[in-house]
Amino acid sequence: MSKKYTLIMPMLSVEEDIVPIEYQYDKETGKMNCIRSLQGIDTSLFSDVYFIILKKHNDKFNVVSKIDTELHMNAEGQKYNVHYSIVNEHTKSQAETVYNCIKKYNIAGPLFIKDADNMCICDKIYEGNSVLMYPLEDTPIVDPQHKSYITLDEQNFVTNIIEKRVISGMFNCGGYSFEDANDFIEGYDSILKYEDKNTHMYISHIIYWLILNKQLKFRPIVASFYEDFRLI
Repeated sequence: MSKKYTLIMPMLSVEEDIVPIEYQYDKETGKMNCIRSLQGIDTSLFSDVYFIILKKHNDKFNVVSKIDTELHMNAEGQKYNVHYSIVNEHTKSQAETVYNCIKKYNIAGPLFIKDADNMCICDKIYEGNSVLMYPLEDTPIVDPQHKSYITLDEQNFVTNIIEKRVISGMFNCGGYSFEDANDFIEGYDSILKYEDKNTHMYISHIIYWLILNKQLKFRPIVASFYEDFRLI
């Protein structure tokens, strides 16, 4: 791989009174969920990791200190530069959270976005644009109405990715890569011009816009294991 990815992990959970799922500890491993979500993929591919955290969660649950401790204990943080982006307010969507992070820190080049509320094991992440996915039929416990679903063409490229509608047996399992962060910015800005600003924008919307309007090719990456922390 010629250039390493910048990984962004949005964690602006709407949960207020309880510890958000991404900051809870797994009973079997004793590890924090957001750290577990990283461990199924090859983190040596990343030059920098940005954890995006809500200020009131950090104040209440001491998040940064706990993540620092976890990274130190597992020697995970030695593989990349760790950054904490503390924000004061919720955004309207995960896409907006990522967009704001890219803009704030002038992130350029390859970009990887990872959900913090699940773990998926992937043997390889391909260079370029890709979407992590997992077979619905292999998932004993799943929340199907909260997933995005993917269709592929005969050349094994993504042709459609759509929210909340089961158009295939493959769903996105919480990971997206972009060959260039500027593509994400362009897609976000372009959709925002034509959509109601109060409409929830998903990352899948940006990917589909890039496929249709820039003819970008997205490869599927099939995970060998998937676990949704919210359904444990």
